[in-house]
Formats: sequence, structure tokens, C-alpha cells
Amino acid sequence: MVPKILVITSKEVVFAVPGSKVYISKYYSNRVNSFINISLTGKKCGLMCSHCKARLLSDMVDINSTDFLSTADFVLQGGSKPEENRVMEIISRHQSSGIASAAGVKKSSVNGILISGGFDNRGCLPLDERIFPEIKEVKNKYGREIKVFMHLGFTDSQTAESLYEIGIDGVLVNIFSDRHSIEEIYNLKGCSPDMFYKNSRLLKKAGLRVSPHLIIGLGDSSLSGEYRSVGEIAESGVDSCVFVIAKNLSKHNRSDISEIKPLDVVKLFEYAKSRMPDIPLILGCARPHGQEFEKMEIEFLKLGVNAIAFPSERTLDYAKENNYSFHFEEQCCAFLANKP
Repeated sequence: MVPKILVITSKEVVFAVPGSKVYISKYYSNRVNSFINISLTGKKCGLMCSHCKARLLSDMVDINSTDFLSTADFVLQGGSKPEENRVMEIISRHQSSGIASAAGVKKSSVNGILISGGFDNRGCLPLDERIFPEIKEVKNKYGREIKVFMHLGFTDSQTAESLYEIGIDGVLVNIFSDRHSIEEIYNLKGCSPDMFYKNSRLLKKAGLRVSPHLIIGLGDSSLSGEYRSVGEIAESGVDSCVFVIAKNLSKHNRSDISEIKPLDVVKLFEYAKSRMPDIPLILGCARPHGQEFEKMEIEFLKLGVNAIAFPSERTLDYAKENNYSFHFEEQCCAFLANKP
């Protein structure tokens, strides 16, 4: 039995609506491409997890493509090739045509990018030798104007230190709480939850800002593994924790993920809030939809969630009617409530 601990909540919340996905409500509409998801592997994934089958990569920009938008939206003039810096080229093609700052310098409409891709069969994101100097050049040119995040799999201390040295703004890592699901759904044979906790601690030790994404609902219905994960995350000194609720993204193997009860997720969040009162807790964009999950969003608000990605209209109405202080940011949700 998890002990009941009094949680003091705040009525301040940030709503994350990054422009990688269209968001329109009566309270706010975001700008298309204000945030860009970039894939280092194109549409390819070595894991091919049964719930996704690389579906998540389909809407990302392929870093190695010479046509970063689409043939319908953009035509290369004179057969020109991308700049030497692929990341810079992607950003430049998504910039607005004339937003001037007070100093008269053109500012990019892009305010953030997430670099990820398909993982290999070891659970690692393949990093080519070009990506580090490319990110460094972006950070040297834009500074905090454009945030650069990376969603990593397993890594090593040398890579972690290199990411810190180039000035990356933060890293996202998945936390899986059930060994059977790790091996059977994510196809990572021989891996355990402890390996994910260790990976998160390694990145934090290198000086990086780290946001573990707790993948909820892959194990047994009691969420016992997730409760243990919350304890591990609480002790690792991370910068935030994002709640991600598993859902099927592929028509294949739909029985792999069982039905998740929103009330159980709320109880888990309440426990996390008691264990991590000073660490921002966030409801991420990856989650099922529907009335019950809209109710869950509101319960998260009541318990003092720091940020919610792509909130429902019902949640916004509740926040407005109950005098919550809130604003929208077209940025990755992971570090919004804990800025440097």
C-alpha cells in the first residue's frame, strides 16, 4: 500500500503546443513549424516496436533528405543542395520571411527542434559524426532563441559529455518499468528497467538537463513497475519527469497494450508528486484521447501538474473557470517548467 502524503498544489500551469502539430482552440492557435522534429534515420527503425512499427517517424523531417518539406511545398532552385550543416538548412527553410527584432535582425519563426529517430537493435540512437558540430553551430548562432533537444536511447559517458560540450538544451530518455514489455513489445532482448535508470543517471552526471519519460501501461494493471520507476527517478536528481501513456500506433499486434484506467494514472501521478515535490511533472503529448482522459487532465491540474502538452478544450475551460494562471508555449513540454 502506497502511503498517502499531503500534496500542496499550485494553480500555475504551462500548456505546451509545439508547432510540429497543429493546435487550434478558442484560447490559442499555434504556428506551423515553430517546432521541428528531425529524424536522424529517416523513416527507418531497427527496433520496429510492435505498438508503433516506425509510425512516429513518418511525420518527422529526414535530416538526410534534400527536400526537407515535400515536393509539393518546396522545389530546390537550380538543383541546389543542402548546406553543409543539415540542421541549419532545415531551420532556414522553416523560417518566416521577415519577423524583425528591435535591433533589426531577422528572427527565426522556429523556436525549437527535437532530434531523434529510429533506434538500432541495441536501443541506441545512431549518431553520425556530423551531428555534433552541426548542433554546436546552431547553438553558437541562435543561442537560446532556438532550443535544441535530443531524444536518446542508451548512450555512453563520452557521448553524454560531447552533448554537454556542444550546448544542447536538454535530453529526453524513455523509462520502461516492465522487463517483459521491454523484450516483447520494444524488442530489446536482455534489457531490464535498471538499464534505463542507469542511462538517465549517466546523462545527468555529464551535466546535461535530463527529462525521463515514464512510459505508463505496458506492464501489469497495478502499475507496480511504474511506482518503482517513480522512486528511481526521484532519487536520480533529474530536471523533470514526463508522463507518457502507452497507446497503439500501429494496426499490428494491438493486443500488446492493455486498456489503461485513467484513475490509476492519476493515483500514480499523485504518488510522483509526493516523491518529487520540487521536480516539474508534466503530462506529455503521447497519450490516448477521449472523455475519460480529458477528466484525467483536469485531475492532473488539481494535483498541481506543471505542464500539459496539447490540452483539451475541456481542460482549458476548467483552468479558466477556476482561476488558474496559465499560458501557452510553442515548445517541447519537457523543460518548460524548469528553465535555465
